[in-house]
Amino acid sequence: MSLQTATSIPIPSLTNIRRTSSMSQQRHITHPMYTKGPFDITDSPTHDLKDGNNYGIFTSPAAIVVMDPKEGESNLIVDVSSYALRSTALTNDMVYSLTGRMIRNKNGTYKVFYEQCMNLCVGPSSNYIADTGLLLLNKVDVHGFGTIIKLNKVIVEDPDPNKEPHTDLHITLQHNNYDNLSRDSSIFETVYIVPGNKLLAKTHPLFDLGSEVVLVGYISSFNNQWIVTLRCLQ
Repeated sequence: MSLQTATSIPIPSLTNIRRTSSMSQQRHITHPMYTKGPFDITDSPTHDLKDGNNYGIFTSPAAIVVMDPKEGESNLIVDVSSYALRSTALTNDMVYSLTGRMIRNKNGTYKVFYEQCMNLCVGPSSNYIADTGLLLLNKVDVHGFGTIIKLNKVIVEDPDPNKEPHTDLHITLQHNNYDNLSRDSSIFETVYIVPGNKLLAKTHPLFDLGSEVVLVGYISSFNNQWIVTLRCLQ
C-alpha cells in the first residue's frame, strides 16, 4: 500500500550518534510500541485452553481503520491477544477499547498483546458506521519508544495547486519487545511521519540518528511497516 506520491530525500549520516554501552546491551532494554484505541473484532477468538481449563490466552482478529491514499477507508487486520477467562474473551462484531503492545510475529504479521484489566467494550460494530464513513477512522493511538535508524525528508505536493509543496520528515524507529506467545524477542521497524506544518516543521532538526525518542501519533497506514502520523513530541 503506497503512503503517498512523494519524493524521498535521504539525509546523510549524522554525527554525535548515541552509542549503547555493553552494559546496556546486557540489560536487554526494550523499546516498545504501545497502542491504545478502538479495535473492531471481526471473528470469534481462538484459545490454547485444554479440557477443563477456564483461563488461558485468547486471540481474536481485529480491524484498525485507516485512510489509504488509493483505496480510501481501509481495515488493517491484526490479532489481539491476552490472558483471559472464557467469560471475558472478546466477542465478534463488537468494538473494544484496548491498551497493549504491538508485536511482530515471526511470519511478518502483527498482533497487539493487550492488558485484559484495561479493555472496555464500547458497543456493536454497527454503531460506528455512518453515512459520512467509518467513525473509527484514525482512532488508534501510538506511544512509540525506539531508536532512530533512518531519517528521510519527503517532499509532498499539496492538493491545492495554488499552495507550495511542504516537506515531511519520516523517522524510522526500531522497536523491540517480548512476545508472550512465542516467548521470544520481537524486533521490527515503524515509520513515524513528522508533518511539515508550521507547528512541527521546526522540530525536524532536533532528530539525530541513533537517538532514543518517544513519539506520539496515530496509525495512519501500512506499507510493509506501520506508518504513524505524529500528533505531538515527548
